[in-house]
Amino acid sequence: MHRFLGRALLAMGLSVALAVPATAAKAPSWLSMGPNASGGYLAFTPAAPSRLYVLPDGARAVFRSDDHGVTWAPPTPFASGVSGTHLAADPRDANVVYVAASQLGGGQGHIYRSTDGAKTFRPVLNDKADITDVTVLGRRVYAAGVSGVFSSDDRGAHWALLPGSPAGAKRLVADGTALFVGTDNAVFRIEGSKTTKLPVPGDIFVEHLGAHGQLVVASQERDGSAVISTDGGRS
Repeated sequence: MHRFLGRALLAMGLSVALAVPATAAKAPSWLSMGPNASGGYLAFTPAAPSRLYVLPDGARAVFRSDDHGVTWAPPTPFASGVSGTHLAADPRDANVVYVAASQLGGGQGHIYRSTDGAKTFRPVLNDKADITDVTVLGRRVYAAGVSGVFSSDDRGAHWALLPGSPAGAKRLVADGTALFVGTDNAVFRIEGSKTTKLPVPGDIFVEHLGAHGQLVVASQERDGSAVISTDGGRS
């Protein structure tokens, strides 16, 4: 259970420190691995297990490490006049990374894509409303925003708004064949062409969202609490 919960928390994009194993001479400890003092959203990829991308909250640049965070490449700005809101790395190609961002002051949202390991970026999706999240599920890329959930089947070259997707989408997490979507007052599960509103208890205001197998975790912005499902969101 703890292993699955840890993976779900990582899926939320939370900052992570590294735990150092205990030795005979030294108790376990945590070390800050950078790249800056504010932490940020994380992106990992199975295509390069030692690689880590970091987007500081609200920043306009992406940091990259190829050695588990021991050393860092200089940050790469992806745009000006925007605030980065999330990022995702392609599980099949470690050099492909996506960044969700919105114009400062609101009113426009964007997805930026890099195909060279975060050295350069270019916009691949522009919308008239804020875009707050991006994730990759198989060969498909998803973006969440005020307009709803966008999808792309060709690594971001072309996008379409998913029919029936909830407006005001804030957070996305993909697991298996399911896509979970968090809004200001609900959590949805999208699988195939079916969108289901999950029976989350109480008045939820989603801040972070994670999923792994049958475990789904949503943290609430208003009071910092969390709701957890162990049956894929059915209860």
